[in-house]
Amino acid sequence: MSAPDTPDAPPPITDAEMLARFQNSKKRPPCSETLGMQLTGVDQANMVSRFSFEARPDFANPSGAIQGGFIAAMLDEAMGTAAIIASTSSWRGASRTPSGPPLACKSVSPRKLSSA
Repeated sequence: MSAPDTPDAPPPITDAEMLARFQNSKKRPPCSETLGMQLTGVDQANMVSRFSFEARPDFANPSGAIQGGFIAAMLDEAMGTAAIIASTSSWRGASRTPSGPPLACKSVSPRKLSSA
């Protein structure tokens, strides 16, 4: 592997280019579509990705809170996408194979669907 500043390294992808690459992708997984996932920001220097999800009424349990499995799926999609960004960016100077940490979720308080 070569560092980004060596002559044989590919040019770094800017944050805007990385964001556009994901926003314009024709290969979105069906689960991303189901969850209404949108990548809304990338800051490679600080290793930050921002996402939004659509909490649809059919994600709610009878009390109106978003069912925890949907929240876990949203977290899983965000972590997977962040790992892909990390593996294709110049973070830490090298391209890496994506792998995520084990996912464990604990609900602190229920998230109700908004009426707006």
